Formats: sequence, C-alpha cells, structure tokens
Amino acid sequence: MKSLRCILWSTLVLLPLVCGFAAAADAPRANTFSDVADWKSLVITHERLGCFGSCPAYRVEIHGDGTVLYKGTAFVTERGERRSTISVEMVQALVGRFRRADFFSLNAVYAKPLDCEAAVTSIAFDGHFKSVENQCGASTLVSQLEGAIDRAANIESWIKKPLTR
Repeated sequence: MKSLRCILWSTLVLLPLVCGFAAAADAPRANTFSDVADWKSLVITHERLGCFGSCPAYRVEIHGDGTVLYKGTAFVTERGERRSTISVEMVQALVGRFRRADFFSLNAVYAKPLDCEAAVTSIAFDGHFKSVENQCGASTLVSQLEGAIDRAANIESWIKKPLTR
C-alpha cells in the first residue's frame, strides 16, 4: 500500500511538472523583430554571389524611402549601377515579411554541400543588423524573402538576358 501511495503521489506531483516543462518548450518563442522607429535608417540588401557557372551576380539595396540601388557584376543584362524607386508601402510590406519570418532569430548561414549559387540577405534599421547567407537555397524561408526582395526591386529588368533571334 505504501508503494501505491508513493506512485500516486509521484504521478500527481511530477506529471504536472513534466507536462508544464514540455508545454513551455513547445510554446512559440517571442518574435525578436523590433518595430522600425526611423524608416530613414532602413536598408534591406540582397546579394547574389554567383556560382562557378553562369549564375547572375548582383547586389540590390532597398532603402526605407523606397530608393532601390542595383549593381550588376556578372551574367546580367545590366552591368554596373542603376537606381529606381518603389513605393513606401512596398518597403513596409517587405519589412512585414522579415518580421513574420522572425529574421533576427534565423541562423547566420544555411548551407548544402553543393556547388551552386549563394546569396546574402540582410536588414538594418535603428542600430539593429542581421545578415543571413543562404547557399543553394538551403533555407526555403530565406529563399522566399530573397524572391520577395527581387520582385519588389523588379530585378528581372536588370538581370534577364534578352532573347536573341
């Protein structure tokens, strides 16, 4: 009878503790992405580093006021520096994507042991900075951010090779 009481006591006392710790471990983490206080300080960068083949190599910066700066270096239609603008609402939507991805909590590098394209994406504002390298599209989440940046900057107009006839 004493051992049964001991088992019951252990179950009643330890089970909630164990379950409580398990629930805490599974709880969603707090988002580490701060609100942007000074939109003039915002700079989102995306740089495709190329590969041993003919992958496009370029860098694009998107600033909080909608300024887009591009520099094409290899396997792109437009080499050199270009400038354009996008709407402030589009910039804010991009920041929202970074926030939903909880970008500041991501790893610094996502890698696959292959020879393929690598890209570095970063965001800076209000003294905060985070950069993530994504090799071979190892992180689907980071690849989606890269695509959103490219679409917002209309990067295809600068990197797409014209059709030859």
